[in-house]
Amino acid sequence: MKQKMGNKNSNMHFSISLDPFRSVVQNIDTEQKAWLSFLTADDPDEIVQLVNAYPEFLPCYRDIISFRRRPKELITTFSDALREMDRNTKVYMVEQLAKEVQEKDHALAEKDNVIAEKDNALAEKDNTLAEQAKLIEQLKKQLADTRSTN
Repeated sequence: MKQKMGNKNSNMHFSISLDPFRSVVQNIDTEQKAWLSFLTADDPDEIVQLVNAYPEFLPCYRDIISFRRRPKELITTFSDALREMDRNTKVYMVEQLAKEVQEKDHALAEKDNVIAEKDNALAEKDNTLAEQAKLIEQLKKQLADTRSTN
């Protein structure tokens, strides 16, 4: 059995092996010990005493008795619970995959922006080089004209 400790957001849990608990329990003075005793009880008189002392156990006891009388109902309930867990797991996995895809799309968009900026910078350099090449050609022509007139 796992028991949460601390506040609702606490992640601390501990496990109690029920068989050793049963052999060492002396008195039932807390609700936790009562629950553990209830979960390990197999004597009808002891169960009646626990249910009388802790009436909130009665619905659980009724469920247990009902499941013992109709085990198929327990299996159906268990199967329904597993089916719901499978569905929830699938939904969670799809949500996680969608989140990953969204993160990758965002990263790709950022990379696309960087590439576009570099393309623009290269285009500006190409224009500058083209202008400089024209200027060099003009200067060569002027130099040739100056040499031919001298």
